[in-house]
Amino acid sequence: MNLVRAGIVAGADDDGWAHLGEVGSTVRKQSPDFDSRNWGFSKLGDLLEAIGLFELKRVVGASGGTNLQVRIPTKK
Repeated sequence: MNLVRAGIVAGADDDGWAHLGEVGSTVRKQSPDFDSRNWGFSKLGDLLEAIGLFELKRVVGASGGTNLQVRIPTKK
């Protein structure tokens, strides 16, 4: 999970949201053998959603495609 957190921090905008693709790329650069399928999930987003430690949101882009964004929850 430290790799994922580092990936989020590296790609985060001012509100703490990072594009999941960027997070995945950062994680794979740090740990090339990382694969969400090792935990039974075909996609990184599905794994992070199942873990429940991160906030996820779907954002519709200008082209109409949907992008998944992730952030570390803020402490209140």
